Amino acid sequence: MLPAISSLKCSMLCWQRLTAMIRIDLQKTNILSGDSLHQSSFYALYLPIPNRSDTAAAAAMQRQLSPAELKKYRTLFRNPRRQQLILSGRFFAKWLAADWLTASGETEVLPRQLTVINRENGAPCICGLPEAGQMQLSISYAQETFLIGCAATGRIGVDLEDRIDPDSNLPSLVLSQQERDLMNSRMFGYDRAQTVLLLWCLKEAILKAVGLGFSRGYLPIEFHTDHTALFLDDRQHVIPEGEQISCLYDINEQLCAVICRIGKDTAHD
Repeated sequence: MLPAISSLKCSMLCWQRLTAMIRIDLQKTNILSGDSLHQSSFYALYLPIPNRSDTAAAAAMQRQLSPAELKKYRTLFRNPRRQQLILSGRFFAKWLAADWLTASGETEVLPRQLTVINRENGAPCICGLPEAGQMQLSISYAQETFLIGCAATGRIGVDLEDRIDPDSNLPSLVLSQQERDLMNSRMFGYDRAQTVLLLWCLKEAILKAVGLGFSRGYLPIEFHTDHTALFLDDRQHVIPEGEQISCLYDINEQLCAVICRIGKDTAHD
């Protein structure tokens, strides 16, 4: 059980003495202004969802689906929006993974050789080739945009969310009381709406990366700050011992994007 902390202005040393506290390597980047990030151990794509009226693009993407993916796509004929998301998300994820495997191997890998399936916890993964077995995949979308991350080592979780009303009931659903107090502290210079959005996206991305999803809600992890760094209170030990958390994020007037990497050494991806 953590001791009660009455002030957010504790020294960094004080936070580090709390064994459940994990310092997050949190870096501001330009995810929302570019279309891809190529790092040493992961790829990420930020790109628009194709227009449903573009039948030529839809037909081309369908040709890259596996029989199982095509069957799932066709069963959603009563829900065109869901069809569009399944088709585009699967295609872009497979394109990203195929590009990675081609660059790291000796032969060209095509998207149609791969299949995106969902594990029991709902998390997507890549299969179809032996070398794809260890790849981690995460997909998120908001408005008309996808954020897709693929990692060859460690764990990855991505999240993309719309700007929200800080006076709605969302903060009480996803943030602890101490985290809601951060809304008024202009954490890292952000306003109340941006603070809620960033903390929410961080939670979603981290919980996706560890494979929990939201089966335990959003409160198994809690954020604290000393106004120079962000710390995660992992009171329920959802982060494997000895692993580090590295998060890239971007936020603007409309969206917030987070890419979370968890592994033995992710700080220098």
